[in-house]
Amino acid sequence: MTNVFHTRKTLFSWDSKLINVSNGATVRKSNDSEDQDVLKICQVSSCFIPSNGGVETFVYNLSKSLVQNGHQVKVITSSRGKSPSYYHEQVDGIDVVRYPEKHFFLETPILYPIALRVMKEDYDLLHVHGIVPGLTELAALIGRLKRKPVLITYHCDAENNSKYISRIINIGYNFLVKYALPMMADRIVATTSSYAETSVGLSRAGEKLTIIPCGVGEEYLRYGATHDVVGALENHHRLLFVGKLHKYKGVKDLLNALSIVKGEIPEVQLKIVGDGKERERLEALSSNLGLDSNVSFLSRLPPRELLEAFKRSDVVVLPSINSRREALGIVILEAMAMGKPVIASKIPGPESVIEDGKDGLLVRPQSPAELADAIIHLLKNERLCLAMGQNGKQKANGFSYDLIAREYEKLYSEMLGAEQSQSNVSVVPVLHVRQR
Repeated sequence: MTNVFHTRKTLFSWDSKLINVSNGATVRKSNDSEDQDVLKICQVSSCFIPSNGGVETFVYNLSKSLVQNGHQVKVITSSRGKSPSYYHEQVDGIDVVRYPEKHFFLETPILYPIALRVMKEDYDLLHVHGIVPGLTELAALIGRLKRKPVLITYHCDAENNSKYISRIINIGYNFLVKYALPMMADRIVATTSSYAETSVGLSRAGEKLTIIPCGVGEEYLRYGATHDVVGALENHHRLLFVGKLHKYKGVKDLLNALSIVKGEIPEVQLKIVGDGKERERLEALSSNLGLDSNVSFLSRLPPRELLEAFKRSDVVVLPSINSRREALGIVILEAMAMGKPVIASKIPGPESVIEDGKDGLLVRPQSPAELADAIIHLLKNERLCLAMGQNGKQKANGFSYDLIAREYEKLYSEMLGAEQSQSNVSVVPVLHVRQR
């Protein structure tokens, strides 16, 4: 069997932790997909747009690109983001079947109807997005019973933020996944090398594992392609956070850091875009820290308004704690595409995307003082911000969904026993993963 751990030839140079875009590299769109067979692809995901999050955004953009390349794509998912009910609808050419989330175990929805629907479907390949306890295993098992190739994109380890018994369950479940995953799937995809190398669940994936990163939406790349990175720091000093207001996102640390930054830069402004169960606590903390005039809490924004929020920011911050829920950080790619420098926690996932000091800064998680120093450093150094923004824009071009979809098409073809591509050149950056 071909060893998938070697680094493929690309337009880019990589190492196992950082992404380095070669100077002068360009991204070319080819017409390889026109010569490929039309595939029937069944995607299983616990969530899908209009639900807001990294996995649902990824599944939507990948599916849309595959449809544009002539494939038939069905997504079986939950009705999260809509009124709880059954739906069968078309979304940008994607056939979408939704089942309501009725029951939960701890924080995990029980979604067996989604998995059972797979049994009824006619498809060439089953692509499961996980890990979601119960759903991932059952859907993959049904794919096995139907004797169809099964691909699992491993977005993150199963993790629950509740206390005591749920944490014990997390440890036990991830230990089981470690042994069951290679049996459940024909191939496994992780999105970054640093995350894969530190995941218990992926530790026995062996040669079935490859790395294909998540992508960035075309609206962000389009903006980056038509707008230069310009100086905008004078008298503004605007920070932006985008994400769910959950503990693992580290917004508490960001607010504590901002109280330090305010001592150096009184006019600093932070927009927090997103909703979640931590919002009331975070609003209270912001008020207690005397940040009412510096912090704006915004709910989830429509796509056009979110794009405008990125545009009006100077620095984007992703201060996630050392959680297993942040396998890449799509917000990082979105910020880079818009020409914005990013400050993120040095944890598995984000540390594979940001090259510290070149297109952003990495700081220790849960360290408000270090985070504050990084923010002050960038906000007081406009030239550095501009250079990082330009470097980030160049890097983001390698993460378009055209390229990501093409890489998945190649993997689908390998799994289906299709003829290998004549070319050894892959246009999508694929991170090197060390074999264990």
